[in-house]
Amino acid sequence: MKQFLLPDDYKGEENWTFSEKDFHYLCRVRRLKAGACFPGRDRAGDFYTITLTEVTGSSAHAEIKREEKTGLRPAENLTKIILYQCFPKGKKMDLIVRQAVEAGIDGIVPVLSERTVVNIKELKDWKNKKERLLKIMKEAAQQSGAEAVPFLKDPVKLTEITKESDSNCLKIFFHEVLLSDRSLFDLLNKSYKEIRYFIGPEGGFSPRETVYLRENGYYPVFLGKNVLRTETAALYGAAVLITLTGGE
Repeated sequence: MKQFLLPDDYKGEENWTFSEKDFHYLCRVRRLKAGACFPGRDRAGDFYTITLTEVTGSSAHAEIKREEKTGLRPAENLTKIILYQCFPKGKKMDLIVRQAVEAGIDGIVPVLSERTVVNIKELKDWKNKKERLLKIMKEAAQQSGAEAVPFLKDPVKLTEITKESDSNCLKIFFHEVLLSDRSLFDLLNKSYKEIRYFIGPEGGFSPRETVYLRENGYYPVFLGKNVLRTETAALYGAAVLITLTGGE
């Protein structure tokens, strides 16, 4: 664990009693004992030193000291990178969100597309699925040292993504076919406040969806001659974008 993310209701208290879930993670999964000291971070990005002062069979108490340092990069200078991920089969979304958090993206929007193969029961049970994904995202952020847990939106239909008037926002979709002579490097010849990138499902985007995305301001970006799995493409896209923007 590179860092522990403090819960949303933490407001800078010097003494803290962990919730049942956090107690289980710290003392059952991580096997930490009284006296253990580890780094922490809150949702605002501030750093803390957390020391377990008392551990019983069912609870853990800690002393929390704020450190006089801030995040690595000022939030106002970040290029926010948002993944629009068409639903994959089975539990692939678990892997996608975990890897996306580790890579350092800022948000995930699940998308329903024409070729999405989704278990209908899963969508009806989205509340529980979202809860599980948020848990995975938090664990990934703690393990990787990510600056924050990305947001996770509720699913949207691809055809509900309209041409919004976004200032200083680059919108792209990765595609296995060369549809434009503009490279990603060319598109990134200026700084953006936000980059949104679409990844299709196992069957890719339909021709109608490709036209729709282009009509709504999304540039097609060629992935190369090798066809990637959707879970690979999501991580590939995050890595390329974060590398080319320099994390700025």
